[in-house]
Amino acid sequence: MKNRKKVNIPLRIAGILLCFVVFALFFSSGMLARYSTGAGAPDNARVAKFSNTVTLVDGEATVALPDTVATTDDPFKFTVENDSEVAVRYTLELVFPEGKPNYLTVQYDGAELTPDAETGVISVLCGELAVGGNFTNDKLTFAIDGALFTEGIEAPATGEIATGDVEIDFDAYVKFVQVD
Repeated sequence: MKNRKKVNIPLRIAGILLCFVVFALFFSSGMLARYSTGAGAPDNARVAKFSNTVTLVDGEATVALPDTVATTDDPFKFTVENDSEVAVRYTLELVFPEGKPNYLTVQYDGAELTPDAETGVISVLCGELAVGGNFTNDKLTFAIDGALFTEGIEAPATGEIATGDVEIDFDAYVKFVQVD
């Protein structure tokens, strides 16, 4: 006959619970070992004032259509003012509702600008303004190729290229971005 020892049931339950507690402490010790501290103090912050103004100096720039290529007599002028507490960078965007005409060349500071292929918007970074600065921008000019311009003006019977005034419809937007 085999000799069987009687095992106490409460002792078995206590052993199982002890194993469970040891494993639970092992897996949760990473969370329990973390130290945290806190401190508080009154604080406040203020956002810098951002205020910019654009003024159109002349609402019209007249382009005379000559025998070959013309540029505007007066450039498209606008004044930008920075009343902000931070320096700003400003960008000029020209939007032609009907698309830029093929006979029109837009120039900024002597360099030709081309519209974006997807949006058709002409965008040029104009410069930066210091705090409290203002600047009258007169670098935007238009040129018309008289040989390509045929809309609305009849050429004389001599076959010469037509002359006259040309009206160009566009919207101008000036966008400001904080520099620092």
